[in-house]
Amino acid sequence: MLSVARRLMIVLLLVLSACSGAPPTVDRIEIVNPTGYDLTVEVSGEEQPGWLPLSVVEPGSSATVREVIDQGERWRFRFRHFGETVGEISLDRDELESSQWRVDIPPEVGDRLAGE
Repeated sequence: MLSVARRLMIVLLLVLSACSGAPPTVDRIEIVNPTGYDLTVEVSGEEQPGWLPLSVVEPGSSATVREVIDQGERWRFRFRHFGETVGEISLDRDELESSQWRVDIPPEVGDRLAGE
């Protein structure tokens, strides 16, 4: 028979092991950049204060990022050019799933950079 202290130790170890696992992820996100500018793309959840860097996407190309930490029901994407924020969009998880996890950078981001 196990002592109370030993049983508590086992329970504590089980709880700690459950808490220390890797965060949930989505398999991949494709980011499409129709602009003529290199853009750094970051992501954050609706309630999260910080931003997670995803990729730098070259002009007129796309980048696929694998094993992205799940941001929950609402994902915010921020687009930066040489450190300056030039755009942001917010998408529901349902929108991302229906687009097969493809995020199109809005053309307005390129227009803003071109000074239009």
